[in-house]
Amino acid sequence: MNICFLTTDAVNPKNGGIERVTNALAEGLFATGDEVCFCAIYRHDEDVFDPGKQFLFPHKNVYGKENAKFWKNFLEEKKIDVVIFQGGGSKKVPFPKITKKTGTHLIVAFHSKPDYFRSAVPALLAQKYGLRPNAPMPICIRIKALLRIRSFVSTYRFNAKHADRIVLLSESYRKEMLNIIGERHGHKLSAIPNPCPIEAKHGNAELKNKTNTILFVGRMTFDDKRPDRLLSIWAKLEKRFPEWSLRFVGDGDYLPELKRLAGKLGTERVHFEGFCNPDPYYRDALIFCMTSAYEGFPMVLVEAAAFGCVPVAFDSYAAVRDIIDDGENGFVVPAFDLDAYAETLTRLMNDDALRERLAKNALARIPEKFSLKKITASWKSLFPQARQLSSNR
Repeated sequence: MNICFLTTDAVNPKNGGIERVTNALAEGLFATGDEVCFCAIYRHDEDVFDPGKQFLFPHKNVYGKENAKFWKNFLEEKKIDVVIFQGGGSKKVPFPKITKKTGTHLIVAFHSKPDYFRSAVPALLAQKYGLRPNAPMPICIRIKALLRIRSFVSTYRFNAKHADRIVLLSESYRKEMLNIIGERHGHKLSAIPNPCPIEAKHGNAELKNKTNTILFVGRMTFDDKRPDRLLSIWAKLEKRFPEWSLRFVGDGDYLPELKRLAGKLGTERVHFEGFCNPDPYYRDALIFCMTSAYEGFPMVLVEAAAFGCVPVAFDSYAAVRDIIDDGENGFVVPAFDLDAYAETLTRLMNDDALRERLAKNALARIPEKFSLKKITASWKSLFPQARQLSSNR
């Protein structure tokens, strides 16, 4: 089949998140005999991945006539069978009627916890206007938040209406999504997690070569990733564990503030590595920490497991339990309880046998469960369903 991934931004696999997932899925589909290309609405990154396979909307007016003409010609010339829109949670899919008229089947993927915007929008506005956490929000900002939330709901419903199939990251998100888009679209829903782009080639012997390092990998953003929480937790533990250190790998607009917070808390063994290949840090670290306010299906937890890092995360999104079996291959901590999180890390840092058992279980179970081969097969099984839904409309 001829498959097009329609993305908000041009795909660069060096970046994380949706771009890395999209590239991994494309490689998986190509390996099974499908032809795959990419089309991006915007090009924010000049380092465009595989320009021979990647195309761009020609005009900044996304929904304008020039782009509509381009899209129709593109689908017909490339003989696209399936479009997978990767921006279902952030943008209305462009030209769905044109897509259907060309006989192309439309799958809309949502890459986050469905109702993330209900907490993300107020948090972003509070940060923008310099409000303290949990401070009362002025009515003018509350109105802005309400309008933005309504805009998200409108986008979700538009995409659900026009999709042949809707893909969530976890079956646990089904009810949450239906509360937004309505029960009438329930027959379109499927759940496929993100793949692990790293093969678990790292045997148990490598676990012995690790150092006493706690690791955070991700975007340095406040509204969703909340690396400040991990820094506050570390401040409780640093003096008790002089042989351990904390490393942050990633970049983002919150990084300068995070560094200032590290100084304010008086932490010493905290290292900020910036944006770089995380693999050497996964390989080196014993414990991987996530302190996010919300996620969809974070690849970093799966990647960390592929390197034998013990994952620890807040119970702040349902899909975390798809990845971590609490007490078996990692720990799930009650959401935003910093003291409980510190106690969990204390237990892990003190107990070598427990840490080794969890690391071996994580290494053996998590990457295989989300292998690229398995996830690709799940996507391929969806294509006939998309054709059937389209023909039955």
